[in-house]
Amino acid sequence: MNQHDEFQSFAALNGDNRYAVANQLAKQYGMDASQILFAYLKVAAPILNQQKKSAID
Repeated sequence: MNQHDEFQSFAALNGDNRYAVANQLAKQYGMDASQILFAYLKVAAPILNQQKKSAID
């Protein structure tokens, strides 16, 4: 899996099937799905907040 494919895998967490994707990634990386989702939220939250502020301005 190259770097672009990895990004696409994590980008799939934005979709409606994020739990299924988190389970797939967790199995792939030897982690728990909750760890994947928590890391995603830690990374995504600041970006989403910035986008929300930009949309309000």
